[in-house]
Amino acid sequence: MNSVIQSKAPAKINLTLAVRERRPDGFHEIESWIVPIALYDTLSFAPSDAWMLEVIPPTPTVAVDESNLVARAARALAGVSGVPCRARVTLQKQIPVGAGLGGGSSDAAATLLGLNQLWNLHWPIERLLPIAASLGSDVPLFLDPCPVIVRGRGEVMEKLSKSWRGWVAIVIPSFGLATADVYRRHAETVPASVHRNQPWIAASQDASTLSHQLFNDLESAAFAIEPRLGKIRDDLSNQLSRSVRMTGSGSCLFSIFDSPTEAEAWSGAASPIIGPGYRVVVVPTLN
Repeated sequence: MNSVIQSKAPAKINLTLAVRERRPDGFHEIESWIVPIALYDTLSFAPSDAWMLEVIPPTPTVAVDESNLVARAARALAGVSGVPCRARVTLQKQIPVGAGLGGGSSDAAATLLGLNQLWNLHWPIERLLPIAASLGSDVPLFLDPCPVIVRGRGEVMEKLSKSWRGWVAIVIPSFGLATADVYRRHAETVPASVHRNQPWIAASQDASTLSHQLFNDLESAAFAIEPRLGKIRDDLSNQLSRSVRMTGSGSCLFSIFDSPTEAEAWSGAASPIIGPGYRVVVVPTLN
């Protein structure tokens, strides 16, 4: 076996998210423009005589048992490959949980890639894709992070040769949202998406113009579950005259910029508006 392997698991944002009709399998058809961002969890994989998972810092919101996507990914890869599920894995969390940033899915993808190397499988990404898809709709896109359009329930990916590049100011609330709860509320109260515009086609335009074309069909459901989130979005949009959107099923909000200077200035102005218990981080896209 190889020595210790380290891997970075990036977060993502949904620049657009259209939620269409419910499928027979219970999932919704979606169409979403997703870009990876430079906010990372870090995983290390080392040889071991048993399976061990440590999360740093320890937190009650991140399990270390079999419910953790890292453990599920390891078991799935071991089951398909026939390799004993033995490794010492350390997960350093930076991506908040329940935030709509895809941290758990990215951790699972990084686990497949890391153990593929640690266990000397040398499988190509194409062979890992079915395993990733079995773990969750977002997991496959993190095997090769790049700007994509995802469709179906998230398993159909179209890589974009050109996509908007810039800086993202992410508002991280002090609370998270459960994806299942948001989709359930959406299905109960909101009709299928009417969004047909595809702003990624003209992604070369400046961030200020592009930001007004972004959308997320899950916002109204998320704001109904957590009204504080809707208030923060409205306060930021109204007081700073800049479009603010939610990523995924929440709870994080974001605004996009063409330069770090603009993003940092907005972040500084946003901090007193959102108040204590919330924070803003500025990161570039990964294109």
